[in-house]
Amino acid sequence: MKKRVIAMIILGTAGMLTGCSTKPVSCKTTSEDVTVELSDISWKSMNERDSRITALGVITNQKEEAVSRVFYTVTFFDRKEEVLDEVRMFYVGDEAIEPGGSITMECSAIGKLKQKPAEARVEITDIKTVAEMPVERVPQPGEFLYELYDDVHLKQIKENPPVTIEAYIDRMGFGQKAVFTKEDGLDAAMDAFLQMKLGADNAPMVTDNYNYIRLIWADDTSIMFRFNLYALELQANGRYHSYYVEQSEPFWNLVHTRIGR
Repeated sequence: MKKRVIAMIILGTAGMLTGCSTKPVSCKTTSEDVTVELSDISWKSMNERDSRITALGVITNQKEEAVSRVFYTVTFFDRKEEVLDEVRMFYVGDEAIEPGGSITMECSAIGKLKQKPAEARVEITDIKTVAEMPVERVPQPGEFLYELYDDVHLKQIKENPPVTIEAYIDRMGFGQKAVFTKEDGLDAAMDAFLQMKLGADNAPMVTDNYNYIRLIWADDTSIMFRFNLYALELQANGRYHSYYVEQSEPFWNLVHTRIGR
């Protein structure tokens, strides 16, 4: 049984949903041969307005096809069947749930729950198979930047390098761009770029520091790598990733020297 984390998006309260429930607070439902079961549902007040809702979840796939996404909604009720809160959740794992397989998830969300619910009900709202929504490959620490994308230009970058490299540095809305061409520093910039590789996927967000590196080939193909300060940003399977980049100093030093800071 595999273990994954799901994301949750908070909605406002709504009417009652279909689904089964048990006490203590847990819930389970099946739709189109996919079952979602949540147990150990709990909450903890964070401030006057918000609470953190947590649960242990299991999604089981009895379809004949692998599943890549499952969207579902959980509604909480008091003893009078009044709606206390509603959260929408979705599984967006980096691996598909194979036929006959299951995924265990540690779930959390920010909601409005301010008292222990007497009951929870879950409803599956949408299911995507791998054929409908393929699972994207998630880059791993240790990979070089030129290995991140399935592109023929990157695969042949050492034999057929770009003719221009652009690097843009943004600081609080004020940006400058360094351009390296064959006649002006391209070889050094290319050598430095080829050494850049992914570190840990937990770099912090820095406000108003959005940079990029763009590689441009002779056939006008261009590939861009986006950075938050010096951390590489990308999305895979609906999730944001921010990687530290190792061995990046030589490249950014060339850029700062070129733009004069």
